[in-house]
Amino acid sequence: MRNLTINLGNYTSIDRNILIYQKGREGYGAMFNLVWRKIIAPHNSLTPFTWEERYCFCIGKKQGNTHFNTLASREAQPGDQVMIDVDYRSSEMTFGRVEPGGRNNDFMITTGMFNPTGGSNDDCLGLGIDNKLFNVVTRIQPAVNYVFAPLPDYYILASDKFNEGDLLTNEIEQMAWKLEFPASGRLDLQLHLENHWVIKPG
Repeated sequence: MRNLTINLGNYTSIDRNILIYQKGREGYGAMFNLVWRKIIAPHNSLTPFTWEERYCFCIGKKQGNTHFNTLASREAQPGDQVMIDVDYRSSEMTFGRVEPGGRNNDFMITTGMFNPTGGSNDDCLGLGIDNKLFNVVTRIQPAVNYVFAPLPDYYILASDKFNEGDLLTNEIEQMAWKLEFPASGRLDLQLHLENHWVIKPG
C-alpha cells in the first residue's frame, strides 16, 4: 500500500475547506461518491496532509438525503472478500470473516438472504480507506455479490458546502481536479483564485 502526501498551499485571501474523494466503478446498483476527507486550509499558508492507502470494508446507514454514516469497518487487502448478514428484526448488519479469494485484485462483498422490505432501506455498504470512513457506497440488496475495484485515483476540490461522508453532486464534481501521484507519492498543490489549481510532483 502506498503512503501519500500532499503539500496544500492556499494562496487565496480566505480560509478554504478542501475536499478529497475517489470515484467508484459502476457495478450492481448505483455507486455513490462521498467526501472522504475535509481539510481546513488557512489562507496564505502551506498545509501538509499524509495518509496510508489502507482499504477497508464498511457498513453504515444513509442519514437524510445526502449523508452516509459509517458504523463499522474491517480492514481489507485487494482480492479480499467478506460476507455481510442483515437482520431486519434488530436492524443489525454483521460482518463475516474477511478472507482472500476475490476476483483478481477487486474487493468483493456478498450479502445474505433477507427481506429488503422488512426494515430500513437506508442500510448501505462500501469501501473505505485509511480513516475507515466510506469513500464509495451503495445500497444493500439481498443475495448480491458486490465488486469494488481498488481506486488509485483521487480528486480534489475547494468547497465550503460539504462534510466528510456527504454525497457529492454531479455539479460539484465538475469542479474537481484529478490527483495523479508520481512514484514518490508526493504532490505539491497550490490553490489560487477562482478555484484554479497548480499541481506538481513533490
